[in-house]
This record gives sequence, C-alpha cells and structure tokens, in this order.
Amino acid sequence: METKFRLKYYTRKTLLTFLGPSELDEHNDPMAKLERERDERLGSRPKKAHSVHIPKRHFHTTHAA
Repeated sequence: METKFRLKYYTRKTLLTFLGPSELDEHNDPMAKLERERDERLGSRPKKAHSVHIPKRHFHTTHAA
C-alpha cells in the first residue's frame, strides 16, 4: 500500500512541477498541499546533513612537471 502511495505521490509531484500552476499562497498551493498530505501519511522528511566544503588541492606550486 505504501509503494502505491509513493508512486502516486511522485507522479503527482512531477505533473505539478511541469504542468501545475505557478507558486500560490500557502493555503492555495497544490504542491504545499501535496507535501502536507505526504507528511501526514509518512511523517516529515529528515533534515539533510550539510557537508563541509573542502577546497581543492593545487599541485602546480609543489610539483614540477
């Protein structure tokens, strides 16, 4: 049953993304309504962990070709 719900959710979200209206107020927005329904059914999504940016190493100053 959950698989069917997830398939329906992702299908509706894709269709709303490409064919739905532009962003509306919170109480009128179909995408926000879809997210609220998903949260009620499956629980809220976990927060994404932010990765720490590590700058690239440049070897042009330390190694001669």
